[in-house]
Amino acid sequence: MTSDEALEQIAQRLDRIRKIPLINQPMISNLSLVDERTYQTGLIGADLAGLFKPAMKKK
Repeated sequence: MTSDEALEQIAQRLDRIRKIPLINQPMISNLSLVDERTYQTGLIGADLAGLFKPAMKKK
């Protein structure tokens, strides 16, 4: 029988530790959207069924 206890401990620790942003807001503002061709190239060989599907933002 398996237990999720260890996973719960990991989740709790991740919630407690200090988060260090990799990029700041000005950097985020300067990012550009990827073009369709580059996006599709990045998906070559990916299992589409296993990809993360973010919720659509409400306007």
